[in-house]
Amino acid sequence: MSVQIVHLSDLHFDGEPDSWNDNDWALNKAGAEFEAQAKFIDSEYPKAHIAITGDITDSGTMAQYRLAERLLGTWLESGKLSVVPGNHDCGTYGLHFNEERWTTFYRTFGTAVGRSSTLPWVKHVGPVALIGFDSTKASKGTGWACGAVGGTQLQRLGEVFENPAVMGRVPVVLMHHHPFDKADTTLLADAPEFRRTL
Repeated sequence: MSVQIVHLSDLHFDGEPDSWNDNDWALNKAGAEFEAQAKFIDSEYPKAHIAITGDITDSGTMAQYRLAERLLGTWLESGKLSVVPGNHDCGTYGLHFNEERWTTFYRTFGTAVGRSSTLPWVKHVGPVALIGFDSTKASKGTGWACGAVGGTQLQRLGEVFENPAVMGRVPVVLMHHHPFDKADTTLLADAPEFRRTL
C-alpha cells in the first residue's frame, strides 16, 4: 500500500484590501492563482492527501479564515486535508500571538487535525502516521515570527512513537517552524531539544 502526500505551506490568504503583507495580489485578493493550483493538484494527484504546514492566513482575521474555508472547502469536506498552524494564523502579520485567532484556526480546521485532543496529534493515512505539532502557542509572548514546541509536546513525543499503531507506519512530522533553519527569526526556539527527543 502506498500514499501520495502533497505538501503546501505559507499560502498567506489575505482577501482584505490594502494589506500590509501583500505578497501575491492574485492569491491574496481573489484566490484565483490558488484555485488554479488546487485544480492542478486535483487533476494530477486525485488520490493524494494534502498537508498544509501553517500560515494559511496572513493575520488570522475572520475574513481570512472565511476565504480559507472557501478555497480549501472541498479538501476539508472530503477528509483529505491535514493542517498545523503557523504564526501568521495566530496573529497580525505573524508577530504577536493572539489566543482568539489560535482558537479560530482549530475551529475552522477541526476536521483537518488528528482526532486526539492533545498535541501532537496523530492521524493515520494508509501506511503513514501524520504527527502534527503546534509550534505557535508555546512561543506566546516572544513577539516575533519564531516558534517553539514546548515541554508538553516534547514529553508526549516518546509516547506517540511507542504507540503500536504508529510503530507500524511511516512517521511524517508536520510543523510550521523549521528545526534545522539557522535564521533567528524562523528557527524553532527549542530546536535542539526537539531534535534530541525526535
